[in-house]
Amino acid sequence: MEIIKDITKVQWNNTSITLGKFDGVHLGHRMLMENVIAAKKNGCIPTVFTFDKFPSQVLRQETVTSILIEEEKEQLLEKLGIERYVLFPFHEKTASMEPEEFVEEILVKTMKVQELFVGADFRFGKGRKGNVSMLEKLSEKYKFVFKAVDKRMFRGAEVSSSRIRDCILNGEMEDANAMLGMPYHITGEIIHGRSLGHTIGVPTINQRIPDGKILPKLGVYCAKVTVDDKTYDGIANIGSKPTVQAEKIFGVETHLFNCNDDLYGKTAKTELLSFIRPEQKFSSIEELRIQLEADKLTGRYFFGE
Repeated sequence: MEIIKDITKVQWNNTSITLGKFDGVHLGHRMLMENVIAAKKNGCIPTVFTFDKFPSQVLRQETVTSILIEEEKEQLLEKLGIERYVLFPFHEKTASMEPEEFVEEILVKTMKVQELFVGADFRFGKGRKGNVSMLEKLSEKYKFVFKAVDKRMFRGAEVSSSRIRDCILNGEMEDANAMLGMPYHITGEIIHGRSLGHTIGVPTINQRIPDGKILPKLGVYCAKVTVDDKTYDGIANIGSKPTVQAEKIFGVETHLFNCNDDLYGKTAKTELLSFIRPEQKFSSIEELRIQLEADKLTGRYFFGE
């Protein structure tokens, strides 16, 4: 997949495009991707167009976390079959573009759009004045195929990135994962911890949470961990280990069932599947050990052991 940060340096021709932020690349987003990729039969190049920042980061100076960090999103888009991924710079000048100017200058003249797909509630341009009705009229004016794709539904409501983020923040992983079409996951190098788990008979692997990644509800989860194409069941704690450290440094600490491998320095993908309990501070290491043994039983039951 070609990653494009300057659209003026690319030779464009016959492009199928979908527009959006695509945080999480959830099932609703994938309906758009399917339309874009299907346009290959018409000789179009499947292209995803997004901004390099959330508008609120620029316009309101907000700190924003994402379901997928940029590297994860790029890997998933390529796996889905997207051939060109545009990370368009979002700044004050971009925010001030009128909707028709954006369509004419960016999509039509520069990117040679032939087919365009957006969600049914899509808004764009200065003051978010652009909408589906406007795009329908502009598609007739500039002679490209346009389709507004209906929202994907789940449990009687629309699938959306904000709804998925709320589920992750509340530990509702079954619903979050169902809307994502894959498990929410944290990927990173396995690093050395305090080795307390080995001392109390519950050895763990440790990972940092990548910058910009949404932090799930703190607590213990049933989890699957993949390292070098080998997958382990286990229980993962998301938090700051309040029983053994005072600093608020958040990470992932996972006990893997049936694993005696040396995994330090390797990259692990930790998928959170089901919330067990909130993180808590115990009065002693022994009390922590007893609770971890109970958590292990819950985890093994979840995985059918």
